[in-house]
Amino acid sequence: MRSPASDLLAATVRLQEALTWRANARAKAPLEKALEREVAKLFRAQGKAFDAALRSLIQESVFPAWETAWGAVAAKLGKRFVDAIGKAVDKSVRIGFKRSVADQGLSGEQIKLTFGGEPGQRTDPVKAWVRDHAAERVAGVNDETRRQIKQIIAAGLDEGASQTEIAKRIQTRFTEFAVGKPQQHIQSRAHLVAVTEIGDAYAEGTLQASIELDKFGLAQEKSWLNSGDNKVSAGCITNTAAGYIGVHEAFPSGHQRPLRFPGCRCDLLTRRKK
Repeated sequence: MRSPASDLLAATVRLQEALTWRANARAKAPLEKALEREVAKLFRAQGKAFDAALRSLIQESVFPAWETAWGAVAAKLGKRFVDAIGKAVDKSVRIGFKRSVADQGLSGEQIKLTFGGEPGQRTDPVKAWVRDHAAERVAGVNDETRRQIKQIIAAGLDEGASQTEIAKRIQTRFTEFAVGKPQQHIQSRAHLVAVTEIGDAYAEGTLQASIELDKFGLAQEKSWLNSGDNKVSAGCITNTAAGYIGVHEAFPSGHQRPLRFPGCRCDLLTRRKK
């Protein structure tokens, strides 16, 4: 039988977790908004460039050639996408890292230790991750765009739509990427990219901080923190129910940390092992 004291403690823990989730959401919000704006601009630029390429081919056999045209557009704007996501992710992962260290009550000098020593001699545990992550995610974004273009073309051809009409449908989809067809907490594809990349990077920073602290003898553990509302998926609820686990252990879903899927709003909690 639970005692009033244990119930009070549990309620206090839940309140603290809710406050932490909100504080993290506030920290990520300006980064999400800035990245969403940049990604929306890039989707519009892709749409404009691809539309021009399609219409230049419209007198020929446009659709057998569309993949070549899309590949050229994706390559032309690829660096801008990588730069936008890379810069945003770098900021987010470092904020998550520093907040995680500070939340454990460590001093500035102790925070320096997490980077391996004095300036000029420090290792950077997140630099390579940011570089590789940005390139990988942009490739994924472009692959999804290609899939949707292919789907629109196939549907249009099945319906007997003209090439001009199909080109219009593709341009409309690029506009939707930027300004959206809202679904629950996600407003557009640009918003989805921003929420996913900033949230993923923030959780990575939190995890990397805990791993670094663990290396320096401050034994760490972690837990999966969800938003606590009725939009939380069953898999995330199961991960949360696992409670605190070792920093190197996997959660029930097999993930080392949130996010479990694009648009996931979960966070990672870390602390010194009790």
